[in-house]
Amino acid sequence: MTTKTKPKSRLMASVHEGACDLHRLGFIDKRKMRKYDALCLMPLEYYDA
Repeated sequence: MTTKTKPKSRLMASVHEGACDLHRLGFIDKRKMRKYDALCLMPLEYYDA
């Protein structure tokens, strides 16, 4: 994860972790990994000071 995100649930965090491992090993390409990011993670909101 390069951006600030948090998992939608513990189950989705586990799914995303498995997808990250598969991506690292070369079984999942960048396009599919982005789909897993969108499915499993929700972006954190940024607030100004």
